[in-house]
Amino acid sequence: MVALILTLLGALRSGLHSRPDLALQTLPFASSWPTYGARSSRPRLHTIDRAFWLVLSETRRLIRQMAEANVGWGAPRIHGELLKLGSAR
Repeated sequence: MVALILTLLGALRSGLHSRPDLALQTLPFASSWPTYGARSSRPRLHTIDRAFWLVLSETRRLIRQMAEANVGWGAPRIHGELLKLGSAR
């Protein structure tokens, strides 16, 4: 119960600070963000990842060609035609 009252009083007290005081309090934390982001490196792409993005880009190109050639078709019709391509035997 005492901890709850102290937390509430602390919240009220922080609301009474002026804007420059709050800026000075958060300054040490703000300066540490750029160094935090610099520590993490980009994930490396493997061959399978590159193949996935290649197939995805060819599929995207096919969908755009279908949409441009058949202006009246909407997304459901294009989806149906793509499903037909996958089940063709």
